[in-house]
Amino acid sequence: MIKNKGTYLFAILFLVPSFVFAETSYDLSPDLKFSIENHLRLSGNTLGNNLDLNSDKSDGVTYMGYTYDTKFNITYKEFLTSFIKLESNGPFDFDAPIVSDRKINTLFGEVDNYSMPEIIPRVEEYWIDSVVINLPLKFKIGQYPNQVGNGYALGGYYENYGASIYSTNENFQWRVYYVKPDLENKIILGPQVPQERALDVEYDSNAHFMSFDTIIKWGDHSFQPYVGLLHDTTPSTSRVNTYPFPVNEDNLGTIGIDTDMNFDKLNVGFEVAKNFGNANVIGDGSDIVHKGYMAYADVSYSFEKITPRSKLLISSGNKMDSNDVLSGKFNSHSNNSFSVYSPTNANLSDTIYPAAYGPYLATGGGYALNYGVARPSAFGDTYQLNDLILPNMGVDLQVTEKWSVSFDYWYLRSFEHAVGILNDRAITLSSDLGHELDFYSSYDLTKHISFNLLTGIFIPGKYYREKRDDGDVLGLAPSPRYDGDADPAYQIELATEIKF
Repeated sequence: MIKNKGTYLFAILFLVPSFVFAETSYDLSPDLKFSIENHLRLSGNTLGNNLDLNSDKSDGVTYMGYTYDTKFNITYKEFLTSFIKLESNGPFDFDAPIVSDRKINTLFGEVDNYSMPEIIPRVEEYWIDSVVINLPLKFKIGQYPNQVGNGYALGGYYENYGASIYSTNENFQWRVYYVKPDLENKIILGPQVPQERALDVEYDSNAHFMSFDTIIKWGDHSFQPYVGLLHDTTPSTSRVNTYPFPVNEDNLGTIGIDTDMNFDKLNVGFEVAKNFGNANVIGDGSDIVHKGYMAYADVSYSFEKITPRSKLLISSGNKMDSNDVLSGKFNSHSNNSFSVYSPTNANLSDTIYPAAYGPYLATGGGYALNYGVARPSAFGDTYQLNDLILPNMGVDLQVTEKWSVSFDYWYLRSFEHAVGILNDRAITLSSDLGHELDFYSSYDLTKHISFNLLTGIFIPGKYYREKRDDGDVLGLAPSPRYDGDADPAYQIELATEIKF
């Protein structure tokens, strides 16, 4: 039940005045342009049962959060672009809580309300993009995100120090990208947020990542092959390793293709990717071989004001063995789970990350402090889309010129059956994770101010309603409850968004 205090939090969002802001783009000279863009989001968030799927235990919370950023952009002809972004938000880029009715519990621990020093922005992104002499090449260097395809295979959610060299024209472009994944890069240029230290975030790593992609366009269609390689020589003592074998070097490769085709009102897209490479096991054991794969497809058809659409994501997972569960060790030397980052070094989880195209609640999403509902995964990361079959059906409605709504249905199913323990015997668990309904609404009050509503309810499947007594020995088959019951989880966000 939402307390009265929570109701007041939601009410605050509508106290923002609806005035029009001045334009923020300036021509300093015929060749030099300068622009400033500001974005502020105030939201009231309510979460319930997403940690334990148990309505008898009160883990729900209602809080008011914020995120804001300021972007500065300078462009000189087509020769040079300089960009810097100042941002203030909460841990892992979710809302920063400033008022709440209780402690905010997450999968990683408690998060307190922010104090004034934590509201000070830090440098989130900065880069320079320039033509290379007089060649048809451009060079970009700095701290920025980089995404290939739909972002599932070679993610681009997180800002890292990196460099790109690329060439582009109307029908063809190519790009080479290099980055040293390192969470510390993000927080040294401004105040460090104590919340992230309190969540026991691990930063130590010695990893390098490089990718190459090219886009071929013909008409309204595009074809994008790509390849990426993560080379990680982090010492075994500094790794968060799913496998029981010590590793001192890991080479995780990914090769894939993304295709988009547009036929007037019909849009069709698909992407496939395959992992390759191996991790060097210290000692006499054989190497861990990366074998995961992923497939994604989407289709939509646009009528004038109604756009029905559908998506399907399939990502491979590691098959559990009853002997592994009984011994408490995952002994396979094959990593069959599709990997954006390697399970031999989960320290890199947030540095190379896929875009969040899944459900709002069950796999994370939105701005609220929701890290997703615990589910089978080699990574122990509910936000990561691996070991998952995820079909979706949805529709977008343009109700009026200013008002749009979206409805989504998701079915969640694990790619591999997880294994648990009951009465000292290994049992195969259901792959049925559950169903989710999401609703989104946006209303543009003015050119610069909008009101947004995001809601999601997750209905647990058979996997969460099976009696178990293992307490998740390996971390591959987590469940918030083991008593044969599970209640729905929900998420509500009501926000005012201001851009100027």
